[in-house]
Amino acid sequence: MKNIINIDGIDCQKNDATIGESVLDLSPVLKKNNAFFLDEGFMFTASCKSKITYLDGEKGTLIHRGYKIEDIIEKKSFLEVTYLILNGDFPSNDEFAKFKSDLLSVKLETKLLVNIADSLPNGNHPMATIMTLMSVLSGVRAPIRKTEDNYKKCLDVIRHMLFIVSIANCKFAGKKYEENNLEADFTSAFAMMNLDDKLSTNTDVLTCLDKVLSLHIDHEQNASTSTVRMIGSTKCDLYGSVTGGIAALWGPLHGGANEAVLKMLNEIGDESRIDGFVADVKNKVDGAKLMGFGHRVYKNYDPRAAAVKKYCDKLFESLNIADNKMLNIAKKLEQTALSDEYFISRKLFPNVDFYSGIIYNAIGVKTEMFTGMFALGRVVGWCAQWLEASKDEGKIWRPRQLYIGENGKNIA
Repeated sequence: MKNIINIDGIDCQKNDATIGESVLDLSPVLKKNNAFFLDEGFMFTASCKSKITYLDGEKGTLIHRGYKIEDIIEKKSFLEVTYLILNGDFPSNDEFAKFKSDLLSVKLETKLLVNIADSLPNGNHPMATIMTLMSVLSGVRAPIRKTEDNYKKCLDVIRHMLFIVSIANCKFAGKKYEENNLEADFTSAFAMMNLDDKLSTNTDVLTCLDKVLSLHIDHEQNASTSTVRMIGSTKCDLYGSVTGGIAALWGPLHGGANEAVLKMLNEIGDESRIDGFVADVKNKVDGAKLMGFGHRVYKNYDPRAAAVKKYCDKLFESLNIADNKMLNIAKKLEQTALSDEYFISRKLFPNVDFYSGIIYNAIGVKTEMFTGMFALGRVVGWCAQWLEASKDEGKIWRPRQLYIGENGKNIA
């Protein structure tokens, strides 16, 4: 639905969203005034049209393809959500069986990827390895350029990301990479390659891991997703675009937030120090920052955090980890912040990074691997966003700037 709004005597087109804020095309006003719109951080700029994900930060709402995240997490598996994000709706039984078969039929390049990983320096951050291996896959798959193969490329990338993250994990841990049961379900396959034997078959562990991956699957036009779409606007292939997304996710202000949660808990060190730490946060003492609480977009409770909390609690009960010092610090910090008017009034509630961080810690995932786990889920959203953009014959993304440098200099 479109209509016209008059601004300073100039007609501007108003584009109404299915839900959420409308978008104004201000280009006629800007052209008349010989100016551009300055929006640092793109907080008030819609960069594209999309049918995949919608979020409302004020209401704490997250919707994928028309379905609320609460219903999705309660009723569907990660692979079913993957199908939804890529295809627009949940599959029938026959469609889902074919989808899983197509994923399993992807020709794996793991032998080459392991050799490349082995050639990298020991001690590299796992995200450096993940980014390198995805770019290698780009070289291997270079001949696949036909547009009609774009969906197959998505399956190729998603399937390979399972093994790329596992290879990076083994590399960082100094363990030999071994592929186990290639026919297993996505989450089970990851667990068997990366978790202790006892944990890899624990139903509550697998359920919780599956839910966390689903919660990270897509989140509108965040920094890494926008990076994937921007690179894709040049008609770069999916592999190169996803490599760029991995790089963006690696940034500590984006994908590194769950790592920061564990660092904070380590720095607190003991339950007896929580009250002092909280006081330092409230008094804005240098270095005291409450990580895993609040969100740039959500001004209410993060719906993903609400959705995963009960699985987190059930996991802790199942693993009988009442004596886990780190988790006890996390739980007491959560209780303290949720009962403190300072944090309540500022809507600083636990976000998905807080719970995912302590879940990963509980099942033995190394802190440095947390962002890689984020990428394992988010790669689906990157692929879907790139696929959607690839069908659009829009222009290459080319933002403008406000130049504030010098002028008029002469070379002597």
